[in-house]
Amino acid sequence: MLKIWYYGGTEYMGDAPAYFDNVYEDEWMEDEFVKEMIVDVDHSTVVSAHVIER
Repeated sequence: MLKIWYYGGTEYMGDAPAYFDNVYEDEWMEDEFVKEMIVDVDHSTVVSAHVIER
């Protein structure tokens, strides 16, 4: 199970996708380990930092 902890109060950010969209760095998606995790978890392929194919 994935658990995400927010350090800004529950009023600041309501859900994980919105939090991630506002804090991730493009370089994270270029890492081979991250690409492998996305394939394993979501069965999707990272094309670029802003494009993921399902």
